[in-house]
Amino acid sequence: RIRSDMDNPQSSYLTAQFGMTGQEMINLLITGQAVSNVFDNTISLGGGGDTGDTTTATNDADDAANNLKCHGIQSQPAIGYLSQLEALRYCEVGGYYKAPKRP
Repeated sequence: RIRSDMDNPQSSYLTAQFGMTGQEMINLLITGQAVSNVFDNTISLGGGGDTGDTTTATNDADDAANNLKCHGIQSQPAIGYLSQLEALRYCEVGGYYKAPKRP
């Protein structure tokens, strides 16, 4: 189940190079899901020109084959998460992590 949460199960690891914790491990510990990103919901890239936040799955087999789905945080967690990388503009942490149930 953990591998299926990741964007690319074949090349994603819970521990990164040099034994450091990967983003999937941090997300797993905070939310119970080993997703690869810190933004909200799921973003679909490529394919039929549909980019951005998606909440519904497409039924068209061609669209599904051509789209890369990047999975983020799916619901508001109990505790939050902030990243120094956001201040450097390398990533953007989603609203679910910025406004947790118990700040």
